[in-house]
Amino acid sequence: MREKGPTIENYFVLNTGAKIPAIGLGTWQSGGDIFVDDVTTTLKIGYHHIDCAHMYGNEIEVGKALTEAFDGGIRREDYYISLLYKPSGEP
Repeated sequence: MREKGPTIENYFVLNTGAKIPAIGLGTWQSGGDIFVDDVTTTLKIGYHHIDCAHMYGNEIEVGKALTEAFDGGIRREDYYISLLYKPSGEP
């Protein structure tokens, strides 16, 4: 059986011309050791977009998963990591 590599089939075009995948893994209300495996597996099966935010409080887990994935051979430049950052005191 021949494996098919990840492709971007449904995407949005950004103002820079870059294509961002329309579907990504949302990380809100996720965490813990099993979550590291979830993110790593998600990247292995073909997701190219991870949605995260500082206020989700799971940066350590997302970081561990991304480190494992990058050490495993996926290239950072092939993935979108969207990050919502809201400085404290901002409405």
